[in-house]
Amino acid sequence: MRKYLIVLAWLLFSVSGFAAAAEGAEGAGWQKYVEFRDTIRPDTVPAVLAEQKKIAVKPWKASEKDKLARDIALLFARAPGLFRLGAAQGPIPLYRIEGLGGSSFGGHGAMWFNDVFAANTRNYLGVASSLYTLTHELTHVADAEHKIVRSAAFRSLAEPRIAALKAAMHEAGLADLASAMASKRHDIAYKLGMPSFYAAATIQEALAEYVAVSIHHPAFQPPSDMADFLQSRVLDAVATSDASVALYRSGKAARLKGNKEEALALLTTALETDPEFTEALIERALVYMSQGQLEKSIEDLDAAIEHMSDYDWQAWLPRFKRGTVLGQSGQFDRALEDLAEARRLAPQRADQFNRLIQQFETFRTMMKGRGGG
Repeated sequence: MRKYLIVLAWLLFSVSGFAAAAEGAEGAGWQKYVEFRDTIRPDTVPAVLAEQKKIAVKPWKASEKDKLARDIALLFARAPGLFRLGAAQGPIPLYRIEGLGGSSFGGHGAMWFNDVFAANTRNYLGVASSLYTLTHELTHVADAEHKIVRSAAFRSLAEPRIAALKAAMHEAGLADLASAMASKRHDIAYKLGMPSFYAAATIQEALAEYVAVSIHHPAFQPPSDMADFLQSRVLDAVATSDASVALYRSGKAARLKGNKEEALALLTTALETDPEFTEALIERALVYMSQGQLEKSIEDLDAAIEHMSDYDWQAWLPRFKRGTVLGQSGQFDRALEDLAEARRLAPQRADQFNRLIQQFETFRTMMKGRGGG
């Protein structure tokens, strides 16, 4: 009997040991896709922003790295393709930030963490907030410079659903996203094939919410056409380096540093690689604008607007810039139309637009008084 108990104990120990090993192995391999960094990489857009005191990082604490590493391992076990896509341009830098109002975000090819280290809170779906935030922001990084959300395929899937959800929110008396989220009426969004109310904020947030909710909240199943898109373009996408992205990022850094000719050369090469690269079009338009090449600036902004959804988080920007350039070139009627559209798309910036609108209206009146057009 004693011999039997010893054998049974050994078997239980072995099984539990194998289980522990399997649990430890789950999510293994993520280390080659991310890297914790205490300082910003030089010659990048964030490096210029740091010099301008617009962003700040601080060293990681060991406890913070351990906490984030656990979430990374969990997510990698569920969605390794998301990491592969995010690291297509190279390992994703992970920065610890401060002084940005508690926000964590994914941008400039990196992830910036602030508020994911609080107590183990859960979000409105009952999912651990830190893990959900990681998934959501990693999706933004994986969509390098918004190329996925600005594709015709995603826009055709997302735009009608965003519009339908906004209309449904209005009909339900949910005046804004905050009140909609507080209502917890997820059924309203789910019936329309949308993963959350927040997915109606912008087309960028729609993609991030589709991925995060689909992975972590089984109660939501995306429509089959959207599910197929997410699988093929995000979760199982072939992760290849995109030369135009690297050129764009270097070109933007050069522009921010005031190196106009270098920026122009880099951005032009990026657009030769990908003529529909919206971010590069906007950046090059800004360079042309600073050089007084107004016609070329307008051409690039025309193309950028053509590729952007009205639900794009920056939909207002090319219209604002084009309105500014048109006004500088004396085309006041067209300028005022663009500025009015920019104000509609970004009402929170109305004061900024209204000042320019007032100036151009004054100039237009003066020109007409002198017999101009």
